[in-house]
Amino acid sequence: MKFFRSKWNTRSATSRFKGKNMIAYCLIWMTHYIPLVLVWQYRAARILKVYNERAHQEVTLRTFA
Repeated sequence: MKFFRSKWNTRSATSRFKGKNMIAYCLIWMTHYIPLVLVWQYRAARILKVYNERAHQEVTLRTFA
């Protein structure tokens, strides 16, 4: 009986730890994922800007040439 009780206790403890772990994981994910997204957005915007500028130059060359 003691063995089963200890088993249940450890299981509940692990489930509680899992809950805390999940919160920590979410926090870490949020704090690491948002900056990554911002960096990638910035990079994508820069690349698109360069691409658009080149396209615009090509268009102006075509129209004026």
